[in-house]
Amino acid sequence: MFPIIRTRTNRQLNTAIQELHDRAESERRRRLTAEQRLERALALLEGQDTDLAARLSAVLQGDQP
Repeated sequence: MFPIIRTRTNRQLNTAIQELHDRAESERRRRLTAEQRLERALALLEGQDTDLAARLSAVLQGDQP
């Protein structure tokens, strides 16, 4: 009986660990995608010389406009 319980518990633990790993990987990909979008937005705003572009750039960089 104990080997069956141990095997089932190990399987459940392995499944939980795999789900956490998958979730962490998905979150990492989402974060990288968001960072890339911010970089592209900042690059687009960089060439513009308007007050709105300056304020948007400041907000995207976390500065106060």
